Amino acid sequence: MSKKKRKEGWIVPAKEKLAMIFGAGATQTMNTFVQSFLSVYILMVGISPAVAAAVLLVLKAWDAINDMLFGFLVDKYRFKPGKNWFTRWLFSGRYMPWFRVMFLIIPIGAMILFTINTDAPMWLRVTQYCIGYFLYDFGMTCTGAYGLLPLSVTDNFDERNFILSWNGLGQGFGSLPVVFLGTVMIAGSTGYGGAVVVFAILGIILALIPSILVKERNVMNVTPEQQEKYTIKEMLKVLTKMPELVMLLLGTLLWGIFYTSGYGLFVAYYIFDDANLSIILSLMGIIPTIIMVPFLPMIFKRVDKIVVARFACIGFAVCGVLICLMGPDFLRNNLGVLYLLTAVQTLGYTMTMFACSQLPPDLAEVARYRTGQDVGGIVSAAYSFITKLVGSLVSSVTLLILGAYGFESVEANSFDELAALNAQGIGLQTDRALEGLWNVSYLFPLIGFAAAAVVFFFVKVDRRKIRIYMRVNSGHITREEGEKELAELKEKTKSK
Repeated sequence: MSKKKRKEGWIVPAKEKLAMIFGAGATQTMNTFVQSFLSVYILMVGISPAVAAAVLLVLKAWDAINDMLFGFLVDKYRFKPGKNWFTRWLFSGRYMPWFRVMFLIIPIGAMILFTINTDAPMWLRVTQYCIGYFLYDFGMTCTGAYGLLPLSVTDNFDERNFILSWNGLGQGFGSLPVVFLGTVMIAGSTGYGGAVVVFAILGIILALIPSILVKERNVMNVTPEQQEKYTIKEMLKVLTKMPELVMLLLGTLLWGIFYTSGYGLFVAYYIFDDANLSIILSLMGIIPTIIMVPFLPMIFKRVDKIVVARFACIGFAVCGVLICLMGPDFLRNNLGVLYLLTAVQTLGYTMTMFACSQLPPDLAEVARYRTGQDVGGIVSAAYSFITKLVGSLVSSVTLLILGAYGFESVEANSFDELAALNAQGIGLQTDRALEGLWNVSYLFPLIGFAAAAVVFFFVKVDRRKIRIYMRVNSGHITREEGEKELAELKEKTKSK
């Protein structure tokens, strides 16, 4: 395909596309650090699984609720650029102002969260845990509008898919240094405190790039009359008109609620006798994903995203079954098999995550076509609500399960220190506790992904219809012309 033809109708300069990739990497850097290491970290600062589970449940349940409120604010209100150059830049656009204003809260919260002093009284440790997590999660909620940025930068379907797919690459590059270098730092003597400072600085630098360079060119104007009618009740009605969104949320709930694999460092240390093994396992998962992501625009141009999610879930579940059938003893003596299954399974997880997370912008176009309202915020908030609710439940339930199996919290700033304590007979886990660690890491996740695969077979999001919806929504064709094209597409599909 010629360069001219490939870029026909595209309006976003290459430097801005690159800047958006860095922005995706910024949020993913901090999110990966917290999600990858928080579960293990909490148990290493002496907070019991039961207390950690209760606190996390309250914090994340509230966060799931305020996501819906935030979606309302994003859809109803617009920032007004100020009169001086700074406020004109800071508040320009539809979604970028939220990112520019709120991003800094994320690294601040993460640094508070991961610098708990194990010599402090328990009430102070729990308080610091609550404050740090609240700030981090509040920042993630307020910058969640960044995920809708492709809606406001272009009205071209192929260009939007290109941006979404390459933002996935940005997420991968944001995750890779965290998983690799972060694991090295934490497994060694640097510890959590030093690692979080490094990645907080990296996240801030990456966030500055899109904040300065990205412009939003496809912002739908909303009149004061429309804003007055745009109530929470009206927004909730949108969900009743979006069965595709409801089924997507159900499938995401299923694979997410069972994805209890947040203890890779403990699995490597306690089951496979080497915390550094988690570095190799992480690389086995990330490298295939990094290789695959550049092909996502090509894949999503030819295959519906929900179809990708279905088969990715099936692949994950099959690998999980094989791992559980082989068991830890066999895999400990055949690490090559573990590496291979981990690579395929993690690829299945990331492809599911990419496909599902890229569907809300498409569904926002569907909702806009059906309702005549710009409801991207509520669609994004509904998806974010489910993912955050899943996060609150799965983290808390996993901690309670580990506690039920007798898994004990320890007090150590790094795995080097933990190894020294173990040599003295401190911080050792029972066989029953290790059984629980194995089950939450491998058995439960495969159940969730298998169930999600079934649900996703009932989700219908046709990329060809999305193209038509986008053209109607952007005013390129009339609604009558759009209805005619949809009818022709239906006939063409029946004839095949």
